[in-house]
Amino acid sequence: MIEKTVLYGFLVALTMGLSALAFFVWAVLANQWDDTEDVKYRILEREWEEVRK
Repeated sequence: MIEKTVLYGFLVALTMGLSALAFFVWAVLANQWDDTEDVKYRILEREWEEVRK
């Protein structure tokens, strides 16, 4: 019984780890990490435009 629990826990942890790795690889290949600073400046510009109107 304990052996099955350890095996299932290991398989769940391995699956979660591989999923996280696959997500990271996808993010890098899809250029999601290119320019994270640009987003906050675009949001700030939109807020300034709304205030000026």
